Amino acid sequence: MHDGPAAYAWGLSPGAIVLMVHSGSLSLGHQANATGRHRVRSVWPAGLPMPGNGILPFLLDERSEPARRRYLDAFGNAANFAVGNRFFLALMMRSALAAACGETSSRLVYDAPHNLFWAGDGRVVHRKGATPAGGFAESGPYGMWGEPVIVPGSMGAPSYVLRGSGHPRALASACHGAGRRVPRGASAKAGEEELDAFLWEFRVVTPLNHRDPGVARRADVMAAWRRDLKQEAPWAYKDIGPVVSSLRGAGVADPVVELRPLLTVKG
Repeated sequence: MHDGPAAYAWGLSPGAIVLMVHSGSLSLGHQANATGRHRVRSVWPAGLPMPGNGILPFLLDERSEPARRRYLDAFGNAANFAVGNRFFLALMMRSALAAACGETSSRLVYDAPHNLFWAGDGRVVHRKGATPAGGFAESGPYGMWGEPVIVPGSMGAPSYVLRGSGHPRALASACHGAGRRVPRGASAKAGEEELDAFLWEFRVVTPLNHRDPGVARRADVMAAWRRDLKQEAPWAYKDIGPVVSSLRGAGVADPVVELRPLLTVKG
């Protein structure tokens, strides 16, 4: 516990079980972006070189308006699907806990997208791998404390809930996590001993029951399962402690609570 009053206001207390759902639109957002890029290329003026950085802007002329609207609608639909996806995953997790431990009360702390854009005040802020970190407001449920900032750790590592300060140089944004130390492809080649040690200490629930004798005898299935786990294992990510300290030191967000993992359900 780092900030007792803010934690209490948000319903977070020592010993509480916190469910954190980390999921999005299941590639719908990626498809919306690909469709948007295709439309931009199709109306790009002939003879005009493409931008060297690969970023293609929508032209703000009347001819391009229908394509812009279709893109924004597709992007919005993906965002809405992501919200529903997280909501129903949380309901499923809560139902599983109730079946194992009995009915308990629960409440939503916050929903924080980390790949979306926000329009307002004459500008558009696109947060890719970042999350809103607004500061104090005159009204609203989070006005007294600043906007909740969720910085998830890797499997087996702590996660943090912070409160944003609305730092203008950070565009009222904060990083969404510690970031990868090792690329996915390289992390999948890590040693088997490292993965076994991690699985011995920490509970990871997956759709595949690797303890089933019929599954365990399938060397190809087990190899693919272990490869997927290695890509998200703790050693593939940077330490989250220094990242949170950097957010606090830069005045971007202040820690409220540290969440220590009990298990990960990986789809």
